[in-house]
Amino acid sequence: MRTINEDDHLSNDPPSDDTKQAWLREDARLFLQIRNFVDTEVIGLINHCEFMKELMYYLDLLYSGQGNISRIYEVCRAFYHAEKEGKSLIAHLMDFKKTYEELICFYHSVLISKYNRNSDNK
Repeated sequence: MRTINEDDHLSNDPPSDDTKQAWLREDARLFLQIRNFVDTEVIGLINHCEFMKELMYYLDLLYSGQGNISRIYEVCRAFYHAEKEGKSLIAHLMDFKKTYEELICFYHSVLISKYNRNSDNK
C-alpha cells in the first residue's frame, strides 16, 4: 500500500471534504482487489467490513489466530446491550446487524484458531 501511495486507506476514515468521493472509489477498488484473494471460507466473515481499514483489521485477526480481548468485549457488550440512542430505527437495525456480523466473525476466528491448533497437533 505504501508503494502505491495508498497507505492512508489502512489507517484513515474517509475524508469529509471534496475528495471524499474519489477516496471512497479508490478504497472500494482496493477493497475488492484484496477481497478477491481471500479464502472462500473467510468471505462470509468479512461481509460487515465497509472500508479497506476494517477489512485489513479483520483479515489480520482471522489469519493471526489471536483475538483482541478488549474488542471482543466491546462487541459483545454492544450486541447484548444495544441502545437506539436517538437514531432512526433503520440506522439502529443496520448498526445492530453490523455488530452481529462482527460478533460472528470473532466466533469463527476462535473456531479457525482451534482447528489450526488441532491440525498442528496431529
